[in-house]
Amino acid sequence: MSRKVWMMCKKTTAHDSNYKEKNEFWDDPDYQMYRQKNGMHFSDALAMYASRMMHNSNQQKHTWSVKDVQGAFASMNYQLPGHATWGDATYAANMYYADFAPLLKNETDAVKMAYMILNDPDGYEGMLFNRYTADVMQTNEQIGWKDLM
Repeated sequence: MSRKVWMMCKKTTAHDSNYKEKNEFWDDPDYQMYRQKNGMHFSDALAMYASRMMHNSNQQKHTWSVKDVQGAFASMNYQLPGHATWGDATYAANMYYADFAPLLKNETDAVKMAYMILNDPDGYEGMLFNRYTADVMQTNEQIGWKDLM
């Protein structure tokens, strides 16, 4: 959507009490620098930031670190796909743990699920990052992109 069209939408919907201005950060120079350095992928720092913000469905305090995920991949003889980063894998493992912990047989099932999504034949490069940035816009979360490169 062009900026002009967006501004017209904003004018017509801003009076609505349910309207919430979206966090459209793609013009932010810090976001642009992040994307230039990391593409549409999680850096290790962004993966840990985003993962610490998750609420686990089993109410437990649990977060896989990047080193934890690397170690779990190694122990299961998994290779990180060439189109993914360890940040992508870490974010995915933590997202699956947070969302599905009561259904997992053990904690490493979340890592197995992360591996599967990174190798999904229907997936695409940057899929997890796109989902995350869409969530950031929807919730109007402010991200310190410069600090997470």
